[in-house]
Amino acid sequence: MGPGSFTAEKRRQRAEASVASMPDLSLGISEYQTRIKSISAECDSRELRCLFITQPSMWRDDLPEYERTLMWFGWVGSVHDPRGYLTISDLAIAMDSYNMALIELCSEDGLECYDLAADVPKDTNAFYDDVHFNESGARIIAAAISDYLLQQPPFKGQTP
Repeated sequence: MGPGSFTAEKRRQRAEASVASMPDLSLGISEYQTRIKSISAECDSRELRCLFITQPSMWRDDLPEYERTLMWFGWVGSVHDPRGYLTISDLAIAMDSYNMALIELCSEDGLECYDLAADVPKDTNAFYDDVHFNESGARIIAAAISDYLLQQPPFKGQTP
């Protein structure tokens, strides 16, 4: 079995699987926010700058059929024996929910946050599957994050 066999099998499973209902995300989002606060507290205790970044994904309602065939995430239950898969639309909603929870928490608690997801194209210009960046995507991400950092103190206003 080669390195792509797991992904190929997951893609096949997704294509043949039944659609699962979107689970309640409230507990997961609450735990996520608790972990963000914990990471922030640890950064503070170590006197480190902590930048939180939203998670880009290719998930969107109008994903063309070819790009849909690249998807393999979204299983419900065990990865080895899923009960079904969420729709691409539900995955987009879920990711947007987590990203919005991060943005809101950062705003409320005065934490530094960059909405990277808003700056990354949701297509094969940046991704080779649901959430993994291709080479072009890696360049997009590197440029976006470096541009963000260079526009913030202590770098803002300095010449390279």
